[in-house]
Amino acid sequence: MFEGEDALHVPALLHVDPDAQFLVMQAAEGQTAHDLIADYDINRATVLQACGAWMGHWHRQTYERDNRVNPNVVQASLRGLRDKVVSGERAVVGRRAFLDCAIVVDDMAEAARGQVTKLAATHGDMNLRNLIIGPQGTHGIDFGVIHTAPIGHDLARFIAHFANLFYPEDAADGEKQWLEDDLDAFFAGYGSDGRNDPAFRYLLRMEIIKDWAKVPKDPANRGAHDRHRWMGIKLLSTFLF
Repeated sequence: MFEGEDALHVPALLHVDPDAQFLVMQAAEGQTAHDLIADYDINRATVLQACGAWMGHWHRQTYERDNRVNPNVVQASLRGLRDKVVSGERAVVGRRAFLDCAIVVDDMAEAARGQVTKLAATHGDMNLRNLIIGPQGTHGIDFGVIHTAPIGHDLARFIAHFANLFYPEDAADGEKQWLEDDLDAFFAGYGSDGRNDPAFRYLLRMEIIKDWAKVPKDPANRGAHDRHRWMGIKLLSTFLF
């Protein structure tokens, strides 16, 4: 599916051992998108556009069919989590805000019901460290379990992962334009159809809710990663809810 593409690649498989769950892939020359964005000498928009172009090609090449949005599974997961927070079985930081945001996600998911999304193969672990950008172009690596799903799942996971990593420093002023500019750059590569996808809109917010629920309520139990994630979640909640 990447044959004939000059700048979009998946490294060739050199050896696969299913019994040992081991494989060897051809080395991809370059740096991860994460490391490039962290390097402030590199244009952030260019990196995001390259990531978007790779993911857009992946979804177009593995496109299965258009499909009506059915948010039942996401809503069941969301409502189950919300009920545990309400009952006190699950403790979350910022309980009232969490429950308010969960209602927004539920309403958005219901509003998307019946709208048309696209089904394609998911990467399974779409994040900044699994896209390598170098002189030969962009390589996607480290695929998870691949199955067919709405394209919004890959899109939401990538954007949420990116924003949680970088917004605690870059968007500390709480200015929503950070998100709009980054989405502009990413979807300039992916294609505008992804930005307007009805599943992406509520799935992005669902990713924030899931990340939020993982942050320990007691500050004493939060490591550096948790503290960083919570800063990003608080900013994203002002942008998205």
